[in-house]
Amino acid sequence: MIRYFGFVVVTSVIWCGPLLAQKSQAEIDDAVGAAGRWLSLVDEGHYAESWDSASSALKSFVTLDEWVTTSTALGEFLGTLRSRRLVDAEYTANLAGAPPGEYVVVQFVSRFDSTDSIPETVTLKLEHDGTWRVAGWQVRTQLASSRPANDSAAVLEQQGVEAAFDWVTLLDQGLYRESWKVASDTLRASISADDWIGLLTESRQPLGAPVVRVIRERRYTERVPGLPDGDYVIVVFSSDFEDGVSVAELVQLGRQSDGAWKVMGYYIQPGG
Repeated sequence: MIRYFGFVVVTSVIWCGPLLAQKSQAEIDDAVGAAGRWLSLVDEGHYAESWDSASSALKSFVTLDEWVTTSTALGEFLGTLRSRRLVDAEYTANLAGAPPGEYVVVQFVSRFDSTDSIPETVTLKLEHDGTWRVAGWQVRTQLASSRPANDSAAVLEQQGVEAAFDWVTLLDQGLYRESWKVASDTLRASISADDWIGLLTESRQPLGAPVVRVIRERRYTERVPGLPDGDYVIVVFSSDFEDGVSVAELVQLGRQSDGAWKVMGYYIQPGG
């Protein structure tokens, strides 16, 4: 499970790998039903019960107190659920960054008091007792359309944070060349694709899959030393990986002339 925490973004997710095996529709429907029942606990604020009923994998990665604290903060931000629509449910026996097993990834489009329609994903694992239990939960929040138009710095900051999430996901999936391709011209001019891949293979790959990733700092600024004035966002994650290593990940992004946010720098420091 990966968890992203922030003022307007709280995400828990196990990333889905390719679909390698088949499961009957009835069995997938069972998993979808289990996802719905689990989400009802969360919607009603029964966070301790949602942890109790989750998979052993989830409970081994986050304590009950941590789960309740985080879920409470998320619930307070999201507000009341207004609608939730099932979009897709897929079975896989090869979930990237997760232990071997059988999984169903269930995707919803949900709407809360504080959001427009947003993606919500629940990943379930088939336990030894034959029960589908939640192993990951993802809520990718966006700013609601009612946000004041004059709050431009906050809007730009949020755009940068979302771009940082998307980009570090490429690293989580081992897509190092792709992460270089979508980075800023500034980053790509400073290091070749092959050198970038070699650097990440040496420094990032040994860490394994992220278990918990928490936003420690997020900041919008118009001035970065050594760069022209512009729109910049700096995001610092405290990240725990599956081998027990904790690091700080700093992602620096700049807003390009076309309005896109692209990564200009990425740094890993021991001790998240």
